[in-house]
Amino acid sequence: MQELAGDIEVAKTTLNIPHPYPDGAAEAWIERTRDAAEKGELYAFAMIRKGKR
Repeated sequence: MQELAGDIEVAKTTLNIPHPYPDGAAEAWIERTRDAAEKGELYAFAMIRKGKR
């Protein structure tokens, strides 16, 4: 996640992903999102591309 979020082209398309993306931010986001989902407060979804990139 850090690699993708740290890409300047990705950051340009969002309102809240900083660039450069700080070390530890991905892990912190994953933990906050997991905790919120367990409480039923928030759910994060993602699309992935199957196969070769």
